[in-house]
Formats: sequence, C-alpha cells, structure tokens
Amino acid sequence: MTDGNDTDYGACTVGLNPMVYRQTAGSKFSHFVSESGDSFEELLKLIAACLAAVDAAVTVLRKEDGRIISLRLPEPLCQGRFFSSIVKLEAGMTVRSVVGVRPGGLPGELPYIQSVVVGAKKTPTKWVDVILYHRDALEIAERTWTPPGASEPVTVDADWQVISVNAHIRKEGAPLAPPAMARNHAKHFDRPEGVGGTARQFTGEDYMESLLFWNSHAMVAGEDEE
Repeated sequence: MTDGNDTDYGACTVGLNPMVYRQTAGSKFSHFVSESGDSFEELLKLIAACLAAVDAAVTVLRKEDGRIISLRLPEPLCQGRFFSSIVKLEAGMTVRSVVGVRPGGLPGELPYIQSVVVGAKKTPTKWVDVILYHRDALEIAERTWTPPGASEPVTVDADWQVISVNAHIRKEGAPLAPPAMARNHAKHFDRPEGVGGTARQFTGEDYMESLLFWNSHAMVAGEDEE
C-alpha cells in the first residue's frame, strides 16, 4: 500500500455508494462492462478483491484521518472493460453547456456550469482509479437511496463505499474539476457554498492544473442529453 498506510482493508466490508449507479454506458460518466451479466455486481467484486490485495495501490486522499482513499486498479484487469467519458477538445466539436446542480447532490448544493461534448464516443482505457469514502466520512443522506423497482429507501452501511470509478485517457489521470475543488475547499472553511462537498484544501498549483486540463477536455454527453 502507498502513503505508508497500514489500514487492513481486507478486514473491511466494501459496497457501492448510490452515486456509482449513475455510471452506466449511456451516461456521461466512466463505466464498466461486465463479462457475465450484472455490471455493478461484477464491478464490486473486482474492486473488493483489488482493495484486499497485499499489494493494493492505495493512496490516502484525506491525510488527517485516512477516510478518503483512491485505489488504482491493475491495468491487465481493466483492459477492454472500462471506458472513459473524457475526450480532448478539438476544432469542430459541438459542446453544450447547462447550469445545474451535481447529479445525486444534496439539497442546498449550488448549481454550476456543466459542459459536455455532443456526438463523441467514450474510449476504452486501462487506467482506472476508484475513489472510496469510509462510512464515517459520509452523511446518512449521501448513502441512502431507493433502488430501481424498490418502494423503500435503503442505506449503504459498508465500511468502505465506492463513490466514483474514474477511467482516464492518460495514465496520470485527470485532476478534480474546478467546481468540485471549490466546493470541497469551501466545505473546509464551513462556507455555505460547500454543501455537498468534502472538506479539503488545495494549492494554487492544484487549481492551475485543473483549469489547464478542463479547459481542453470535457465529458461526452449522455444518451439522454444528445
């Protein structure tokens, strides 16, 4: 494990947070393709096995308590099974922008400009990072949802919860988008603009890298947005 972290992840339970279920083939987010049937069930098994491995490539993102981590999945296990929704902007591409709140966000979150590329296709990739939050780092509302076909809400109680599966178009990955960085930074200062964020601090260089990347890249439009 990286960062000198000695947490025994193999002794912990792993689950999918409600946020992950938006990451389908028809969405504007990264997605996983199953080789057998249920993509989300297979995805969970893959992530749980990789997190429990003795050589798990874990990076602690929240240093003060270790409650937010990133797991880099082994490239051979990802080849042809993960698709990145991020594309590099080129002349002639059609970009559509809307103002809205974060999908799956909490009440009170501020809307922001969201831009997607219309008509572009996701690309297969072998570089995948999985973001996991410990249960204690999440509000109950952030881990409660009503599954399709269910009549009552359920709460995810797993120790570690998969918040996002980030398939990248480059090995070093993509920086957090500026609106997400600002929301998290505002949460650190307990400002109202931080509703829905996770308290973190960023440097000027962090913001620079984010702006440079996201000024030349965007996510593809989901099928329901074209």
